[in-house]
Amino acid sequence: VRDVPKTDALQAQKEHTFTVIEEWWYSKLQDGEIMEGYGWPSGIPRANLRESLTSYSKAYGSHLRSNATAFGQFVRRVLPADWDTGKRLAGIHKVISGDGEMIDIDRPNGYMLPSLEVCRRHWEHVFGGKFKWEDAPGTTIEKSLGLQEEVF
Repeated sequence: VRDVPKTDALQAQKEHTFTVIEEWWYSKLQDGEIMEGYGWPSGIPRANLRESLTSYSKAYGSHLRSNATAFGQFVRRVLPADWDTGKRLAGIHKVISGDGEMIDIDRPNGYMLPSLEVCRRHWEHVFGGKFKWEDAPGTTIEKSLGLQEEVF
């Protein structure tokens, strides 16, 4: 069996051949934010995460619209296999409706997320090799203060 050397050039090639949805998720991992200004919460409404992908793809000229099933399969692929991704989020949350308006929904369907560090390690496992990660905003401060991630 061939053992391909894991070089910076190979990692760069992998990054240049990501699909739109892989590139979108990689950008989330790189930025350390699921949605701008929210950091890396422990849960997010499903509609908001899907809208984030749709907006990203439109901004880059792809106009990808992933159906709920395909999107859910992708989320399960990029999160650890033993992670329980789907839950109803507790309380009232701002959720993006079909017409793009933010509305309050009680206990919306959501995706539960492991920590950013766990997600990044799993990404490296799935895509084989080490990636260079940016420091996520606020993660060191939150860790040192022992703060927990918020569900929005």
